[in-house]
Amino acid sequence: MAAPTIPPIRLGLIGTGLAVEKLHWPALCGSPDRYVVTAFTDRSAEQSRRLAGYSGAGPARAEADRAALPARDDLIGRLHLMAWRHAGRLVPRQSWFTGTPWRQRGQYRGGVHHIARIRLLCGDIARVHGAVQAANSTMDAPSDLALNLVFTGGTIGNYTASYPEIPVPPEPNDMRLYGTEGVLVPLWRPRGSNGLPGQRISSSASFAA
Repeated sequence: MAAPTIPPIRLGLIGTGLAVEKLHWPALCGSPDRYVVTAFTDRSAEQSRRLAGYSGAGPARAEADRAALPARDDLIGRLHLMAWRHAGRLVPRQSWFTGTPWRQRGQYRGGVHHIARIRLLCGDIARVHGAVQAANSTMDAPSDLALNLVFTGGTIGNYTASYPEIPVPPEPNDMRLYGTEGVLVPLWRPRGSNGLPGQRISSSASFAA
């Protein structure tokens, strides 16, 4: 009995600049049966035209509104749920990410990057309920955060972050977006050395940004 055919991953691109042209696209060309560019968007109309030309995707796949990109029926359809858990050990280490004082003291404001990513794909937040607690003695700040979110478009979501001082098992630490037509795993940077937008993909639609 022949093995079932695995459909290609439907790829949406937010940003079509130099990294896509010089890194991601050449790698994707090496696996044409695994990926298909379903839609793309860029602040620059010229960059979008360039991608449409060299990729063969064509201008019809360009989306002017980046917020509308995930909701396309050929990607994930109407977004109804966002889930993201991010966990990893965080202790001060000299000459490393955690060595700077502002990452250890509560009077410094920071940590907005994940929320910016959530808003990029899910839209503005209408209501939020959250709780924090301190469970890391090396930090003078909360180490745990749990948020329940309701977005203006009707999507609901949960974001949980934990940065303990003890080692934790490896975590996927990926956002998941659940739509009426598919599940999306945003890929924020290349994984591995081959330039592909990502290797750990188990969804019917994926993004590279």
